[in-house]
Amino acid sequence: MPEVPSEYYDWVLALAVLEHVNDMQAVVREIARVLKPGGYVYLSVPFHNELHFTRSYGDYWRVSPFGFHELLDANFSFQEVEYWGDCVIDPVSIGVVARKEQPRSVGVSRLYYIEGGLNSAHRLVSGDLPLSWTIPIWGLRIDGLDYCLQVQEYRADVFSRTGRSLTLREADQALFHQVAHALGSIVISNDESNLVEAAPSDSQNDVDEVVASHVVDLATVVRHNATRFSGHNPTVIQTPPERWAYAAEYPLPNHLLSSGPCPMKIEVSVRLLQGVIGIGCLGTNGAFLREVQHNRLGELETVSIGVQGTEACKSIMIRNCSPSEPSVVELTNIVVHQLSPKDDEMPNLDIDAADLRRFLARSPGARP
Repeated sequence: MPEVPSEYYDWVLALAVLEHVNDMQAVVREIARVLKPGGYVYLSVPFHNELHFTRSYGDYWRVSPFGFHELLDANFSFQEVEYWGDCVIDPVSIGVVARKEQPRSVGVSRLYYIEGGLNSAHRLVSGDLPLSWTIPIWGLRIDGLDYCLQVQEYRADVFSRTGRSLTLREADQALFHQVAHALGSIVISNDESNLVEAAPSDSQNDVDEVVASHVVDLATVVRHNATRFSGHNPTVIQTPPERWAYAAEYPLPNHLLSSGPCPMKIEVSVRLLQGVIGIGCLGTNGAFLREVQHNRLGELETVSIGVQGTEACKSIMIRNCSPSEPSVVELTNIVVHQLSPKDDEMPNLDIDAADLRRFLARSPGARP
C-alpha cells in the first residue's frame, strides 16, 4: 500500500487473506508500517479447512499460533488468540488480535464455538429471510497451547495407567469444561427482538454453572395444527387440547442434539393473548420430559424449564391447554443455557471424574 502514509490507521483487518498471498512477511511488515503506535491488527487464517482457491489466486499457507508469533513478535504484542471451530486442539481457523507496541505480552485464549467444526453447513443469508446465528464464546483459564499439551498429556496418562486409548476429541471433551468458562455469545440476527444478553454474570457461581447460551431460531418452527404463524404475529393453536400434536414445535440447535444429553435451563419468553398454554420439553423418544402451564394474559413473561443431564431434549413444544377455545400466543425468544455437568453426568465418555481431578491437580496452570 505505497499510497498510504506511514502510521495512518488505528486498525487493520485481514480476514482469510494471508493464506492467499505468497509473501506473508511482506504483508505483515506493511501492516506494521501503516498502523499508528498502539494501533491494532486482526488477522485470521484457516487451519483445519478445505483448500479454497480459484484459477486467479491460490491457497498457500496455514498458520498456527507459533506461526503468528513468528510473523508478529517483532512489532506487536498479542492481545487475544482465537480458536474458531468446535474444539481448541483442531480448530477450523485461528485468529489473533495484536497491538503495535513495546513491551511484548501474551494475550488471552478463547474458543469461538462453530457448530460442527469443518462439517458445518452453509447458511443462506438474505435480507428478506429470518437469520439467527449464535456463536458461544469460551475463555480458557490457561494459554491455548498449554491446553493442547494438557489434552495430549491426559490422553497419554489415561493410556499408561488403564490401557484405554482415548481419541484427542474424547480427551478434549473430558478436559475442556475444567479449564474454560463461558464469556457469553455472539448473536447474529436480522430481527432485533431476538437479541438477548447471553453473557453470564461475573459471580463465580454463575460462571461455573452456565457454560454456553444458544438462541433458538424461531423460523424453524414445526406446526402441528398451529396456524397463522408469520414472524412475531400471534400463533393460534387450535383445540382439542387433549392431543399434544396440536402445538408449535421449536427444534433445538443441531450441535446441542449431536453433543448428547446435558443439563440445561430453557427460558421461553411469551405473551399470552388468549387461552391457556403448556410449555414443555420434548424428548428424543417423542415423549414429554416436563411441562409448565401458563395462563396469565397480556404481560410478556419468561418461563423457565430445567432439563437434567441424563435427559435428551430435542425440542420445545407450546400446546393449547384451554378446554373451550384456541390459545393465542406471541413468542419473543427461546434461549437454551447449557449447564456444567455434575460428576455423574460426564458426557458419554466413561471418564472417572476423581481421576480427572487428580490429573488436573498436578498439571500447572489448569485453574486460576
